[in-house]
Amino acid sequence: MDNTKRVNMVLDYIEQRLCDEVDEEAVSKIACCSFQQFLRVFSYIAGISMQDYIRRRKLTAAAMELRQNRENIINIAVRYGYDTHSGFSRAFKMHHNATPTEVIEGIKEPQLFERLFFLSPSSGENKAYRIEKGNLKTAKLINIEFKSFGPYKVIGRAIDTKLMSNDIAMTWGKFFADGSIQSLIELCKNKENLTDLPDGVAGVMYDFKEDGSIRYLIGIIFSAAAEVPDGFDSFELPAGIIAESQITGEEYEIYSQGHELTVSAVKNNGYTVDWKNFYQCEVYTDERFSNPKKDGETIVTLDYYIPVLDKA
Repeated sequence: MDNTKRVNMVLDYIEQRLCDEVDEEAVSKIACCSFQQFLRVFSYIAGISMQDYIRRRKLTAAAMELRQNRENIINIAVRYGYDTHSGFSRAFKMHHNATPTEVIEGIKEPQLFERLFFLSPSSGENKAYRIEKGNLKTAKLINIEFKSFGPYKVIGRAIDTKLMSNDIAMTWGKFFADGSIQSLIELCKNKENLTDLPDGVAGVMYDFKEDGSIRYLIGIIFSAAAEVPDGFDSFELPAGIIAESQITGEEYEIYSQGHELTVSAVKNNGYTVDWKNFYQCEVYTDERFSNPKKDGETIVTLDYYIPVLDKA
């Protein structure tokens, strides 16, 4: 049974017990791995931590009950794990952009976060699917290669954030607006800093934590010998074997599904992901990502690197 099916089984378990605390031992048995390891797998393929997913589902279920049953607010708050009316109302408003009373009275509609369901990629078609709010979201892996890689150095701006956080989009905006990209382009004028990789800007995720937090760096990939300018951050891409894939689709599809597609293809080709030294590097090449967007295309291709262990 693959990881996707086990995640769906855990989601079923959570859905049946939204009013209860998560039993870590039960989740481990369903997932056939440690609870900590499952948290990492879930974050990778869902794009949010399991804690955030459960919180959103509880607040969605609470909104549905308020709207349908018009039950006392504090009763529903306690049912879904909130000790006080004020704490529940604060969390409710942050998620739904509406107070419980506004939902009860029909003044505002709640912002529902529906149960996720994942379909396993087909090894024949190399596709991954996610059904969200009744719509089928899909991206496609069009190529994967396994090659010697590095060492390189990504130089840019780093933040501590969470997977799929709005902080990432905001940091991209600042990266281009505050002159960071121009400073890095200056480094490219020194040929000793250059690599043989395609031109483009990279986003690297590393230092993955169990709660879904990560270190995210936006920058350009340079040679390992390149010096980091004052005020900039860096991440070393070590020498080793990587899986280099190209994921094509709408932007919102490739970001959320690139990991699952690539990991599945790694397994299908007889390799193993190097989880001990794991990072994921998304490269927005001029040829496959930037130029199509400039021409008004909505289907773009993301280059995706992850470290793997060589075949035994």
